[in-house]
Amino acid sequence: MLWRWMKENDFDHKSQTKGKMHACGHDGHCVSLIALAAYLSKHRDFNGTVLLLFQSGEEGYEGALKVIEDGFL
Repeated sequence: MLWRWMKENDFDHKSQTKGKMHACGHDGHCVSLIALAAYLSKHRDFNGTVLLLFQSGEEGYEGALKVIEDGFL
């Protein structure tokens, strides 16, 4: 049912290619990371440092490699 609704939508921001959509989840990933940051900023009952990273380029399969090569982790 949901898939049919998604294919037949008439939103202004729909895909310009009929029958195709980009649904990789970046919005959900960002919201999850922001929610975790908000939670951790209010609950500091842990020992250590937390690094939060949104990995760019995961669709090209080189995002993690770039993060490692840049020395972030």
